[in-house]
Amino acid sequence: MFSSYESYANHPFYLILQEIPIKAVENTQDGTINPSIIKPSQEISCDQVFASYLKDVSTKTNKDYFNFIFKFVLLFRECINIVRKVPNQLDSNDVNFGKEFTQINNAENVPDTCNEFISEFMEPHDYFGLDTGELIEIIQHLCFWIYVHNFTTSRLTLL
Repeated sequence: MFSSYESYANHPFYLILQEIPIKAVENTQDGTINPSIIKPSQEISCDQVFASYLKDVSTKTNKDYFNFIFKFVLLFRECINIVRKVPNQLDSNDVNFGKEFTQINNAENVPDTCNEFISEFMEPHDYFGLDTGELIEIIQHLCFWIYVHNFTTSRLTLL
């Protein structure tokens, strides 16, 4: 899956993970999240949002479950980059030439990719050995987290 990179150290998401913290989360005095009513931040890339999510959940879970979440985020990121391609019309002088979708776009449309993630990416690969029930739970958690932190205006609902 990551064969286009000589080393994990060259992977763009690894490089983003090295830059954490990304953006501070606004909290109220009682410690709860204060979701201000603003448009999602357009200047924060999807990769930065995923890295921020991983940083946040790393403080709230044990090592084994964090490993599960980390695998999920990597797989979800790969799916988004496959499903939502960067336009081919970029020329080699463009600053975004050769970059992946999650590097240059925000997380506004992340919840819209969940169905493709399960049906087109995970099912054909036998869910990469991940528990499907837990996978659905973590998808919902990530999408809710992205919504609460104002990185999307979309809410994920199960039918």
